[in-house]
Amino acid sequence: MNLKNILKQRMLIITSLLLAIIVTSILIYVIPLFPSDSASQNSVLLVKLHQEDNRIDVAEMKIIEGYPPDYKINYQRNYLQFHILSDTNEILSSGTFLRKTEKIHEGFVQGKQRGIVIEEPMNWITIYLSYFPNGKTLLITDDKKIEILRQDIDHSTLDTTSGNRHRCGNGICDQNENLISCFQDCRHY
Repeated sequence: MNLKNILKQRMLIITSLLLAIIVTSILIYVIPLFPSDSASQNSVLLVKLHQEDNRIDVAEMKIIEGYPPDYKINYQRNYLQFHILSDTNEILSSGTFLRKTEKIHEGFVQGKQRGIVIEEPMNWITIYLSYFPNGKTLLITDDKKIEILRQDIDHSTLDTTSGNRHRCGNGICDQNENLISCFQDCRHY
């Protein structure tokens, strides 16, 4: 190889490195300055639901810091499905979670220790959803796709206090938690 080809190769390498640095700088410093309609980083919409029979009501809704769990498990029965909708009814986020129940053992067959198991709904369910600044409606359906709750998300009245912030066991993989320091919150990541 002659000196001219060696210089061309080195210039090409230097130019490629400079281009990579420029692109990386744009991705790190410039793009985060522009607001996005996607989920807000480190923000979770905590929703406490009260269920009685087949009726569900929102008891509390607030924004907290952290990361929501993965609600992409495909349950076979006794689940609820949520959708967070924009003002144009575009689905921003969706997933499923189990309807909490308790098992009640009733009755005995004469001379045997067998009874029937009845599942009764527990009264409270807390879910941690991705927070979207443009989210307008929380829609919850049952496992038969029947709508059981449609709740407007009023961002002006959302409580932003973080009472259970940065605490292992709160159901959210917080910023200071990882798989090793808090397995129960971060096992889905």
